[in-house]
Amino acid sequence: MRRPTCLLAILLATNACDADEAGQKVAAIKQQASDAADASKKLADDASKASKDAYDSSKQAYDSTKRTTEKVVTAGKDAAGKGKALYDSAARAWADIPGTGHLSDTAKAWLATATDEQTIEAVISEGKQIAPVAVEIAQSVSSAIDSDTAIEPIYQKIPEGEAGEVDAAIADMPRTEVVDGLTLGFKQLDESSNEKSVKERGYLITWRDGDHLYGFVYHSKRTIDVDKLVSEAPRLLALARAAVAE
Repeated sequence: MRRPTCLLAILLATNACDADEAGQKVAAIKQQASDAADASKKLADDASKASKDAYDSSKQAYDSTKRTTEKVVTAGKDAAGKGKALYDSAARAWADIPGTGHLSDTAKAWLATATDEQTIEAVISEGKQIAPVAVEIAQSVSSAIDSDTAIEPIYQKIPEGEAGEVDAAIADMPRTEVVDGLTLGFKQLDESSNEKSVKERGYLITWRDGDHLYGFVYHSKRTIDVDKLVSEAPRLLALARAAVAE
């Protein structure tokens, strides 16, 4: 009867070994699953951190761009303010320059000396200033103003069918120059004076661009050579165009 007992013992021992091996396999599988979970969590954490870093970098770049843009806008406003201040200062220096875009009484008086209705002075006198645009042009050319010089812009709509008359009047001015495809006319106007000295001299620059008449009435306490006005014309033309385009 000992053999059955031995067989039972062997079977029990074998089952115990199988159980231990199965337990080890289960433990290994659990460890692998835990390791995989940890790896997945780390990947997720890394991705989250990378996403946050990218967001922070983008936000910093946006904030930097926003600050730069705000500085540029502020600088532009400051420059415009300074330009207007210069123009207003010049307007105060010359007693009758209104600074509203309308021509001063002195400029009107100079233009009124023309007796021929075909002259550019008569054309300007009969025209109507587009004041808001004239003010913008005045601010844009403020860099040409100093204590002895003031500039009044001319900006008028040319009535339909009268462009040819305007061109003829400009062509009849004492000096004309072609600048950037446009014919500019130059002329010295009369002087205003008191009993002791010449108070101011006037100079006129005009041109037609499309259906608008442009120009400047220069007021100066000193004599200006027309050649100097001609040399200044391209810059003034560009500034006037830029002001109208805004």
